[in-house]
Amino acid sequence: MKKITKHNLSSIKRILAAIFFVAAFSTAGFAQNGCDLTGPSGGTQANAATREYTAHPGVASSFVWTITNTGGGNASIVSITTNPAGLVSKATVNPGTTGGSYRLKAVVTGLSNPTDVQECTRSVSVTR
Repeated sequence: MKKITKHNLSSIKRILAAIFFVAAFSTAGFAQNGCDLTGPSGGTQANAATREYTAHPGVASSFVWTITNTGGGNASIVSITTNPAGLVSKATVNPGTTGGSYRLKAVVTGLSNPTDVQECTRSVSVTR
């Protein structure tokens, strides 16, 4: 068995330090596309003329927004804006003129990894 010397121990420490450094500062390469959808979920706040929902996944992404009226109502997406870097997308929704409910969905696809697809949804109840 090889004898551990000060020189060998020093080399091992340098290798471990290098591995730690690479792992600590390269997490962006392994970042997962997430789906964080914010906005109102219903009640009186949904009675406004329009409501804004934001998806911010944390990595550059493409976005596809859809809306489904699930309990009557006539909600619709009025506009969608995405910042140039693809880090934030906003959908403006008209909750409609009648009561009911809708389900808003954002499908978020990471630009650096197109197989990384996440879905986030928000169910909203509208009372009139």
